[in-house]
Amino acid sequence: MRFTAAVLRSYESRFTLEEVMLRAGPGDGEILVKIAGCGMCRTDLAVRHSAGRSPLPAVLGHEGAGIVVETGGPDTGLSGGDHVVLSFDSCGHCRNCMGAAPAYCDSFATLNLFGGRGEHAARFTDAAGSALAPRWFGQSSFAEYAMVPARNAVRVDPTLPIELLGPLGCGFLTGAGAVFHSFGVGPGDTVAVYGAGAVGLAAVMAATAAGAVTVAVDRHPERLALAERLHAIPLHAAPANLADLADLAELAELADRIQHLTDGGAHYALDTTGSPS
Repeated sequence: MRFTAAVLRSYESRFTLEEVMLRAGPGDGEILVKIAGCGMCRTDLAVRHSAGRSPLPAVLGHEGAGIVVETGGPDTGLSGGDHVVLSFDSCGHCRNCMGAAPAYCDSFATLNLFGGRGEHAARFTDAAGSALAPRWFGQSSFAEYAMVPARNAVRVDPTLPIELLGPLGCGFLTGAGAVFHSFGVGPGDTVAVYGAGAVGLAAVMAATAAGAVTVAVDRHPERLALAERLHAIPLHAAPANLADLADLAELAELADRIQHLTDGGAHYALDTTGSPS
């Protein structure tokens, strides 16, 4: 089966659209998905600067969504025509997977960050027959089609715009999951969210849905405007130099404003920026 994919051939290089080949159909527990849309996550971009960690050449992409074309056996729980959102891979049988915590799978790094399941490498190649890392984060969805484990595909309502749903499997899963599961936010709680990108905005929406008061902190006015539309209190924070006393004073003022807005301090705080400033 031939189709087009965005291939990353070497570190620091650009993604290139190429014809690739899938040389076998889905095995037991797998499904073939026609990708309708895929988000671009910073993790995909980070691979270009992480020499030696993820094998190349590879087809990346891990916020995919699409329609099931073919299933491998009767035990996938899915059927052709189902609309699905894709997420990360897991082994399904370690203690954490069996304990309903697949994000802590013993083989998470091997299955997701290091190119997928090695036994399947030979069946996914470029047009010349050279092997490509077969399953980045369980899907390699920067492509027209993806072969994925059925357990990391979630059936969704077919009336929803499937081409827009891919980020539910990563960025939105992260932000909303932190609010609902790590924090357990409820009515009357207050939440401070630092960074109003995809993960932060997902946290804002989840906190609002849970009945909490949310403060969104960001340096970009357009992101704060969107956070406000999602019922957060927007709070602008300029970039800070931690060695500068004036900037430290501004950070202290920011903390005071958050305390005021949350009646003494937020019950929960979520940093989605990774930035020390």
